[in-house]
Amino acid sequence: MDQQLAQLHSTLAASGAEFIRLSPLPKDIVHARFVGCFEGCEVVWDMQLYTLLRYRQEWAGRASESKISLRGLMKIEPVSNDNT
Repeated sequence: MDQQLAQLHSTLAASGAEFIRLSPLPKDIVHARFVGCFEGCEVVWDMQLYTLLRYRQEWAGRASESKISLRGLMKIEPVSNDNT
């Protein structure tokens, strides 16, 4: 088990939570980490969740309101040493 995964497992077990929130609430973008599976392997997921208002603000001026389609985006990146 990789060090980041082991550390997150330990932190989650100690807190009894299923995820760690890395940004304060209330906020229009929430940053969190959790453990899950990807292609049969246990991995650390690093997530940023945007509010609908923030999403619309990001797209204001780029497209008309009628052209905005809500969608999820998942980027798969190699493991980094950044623990933030």
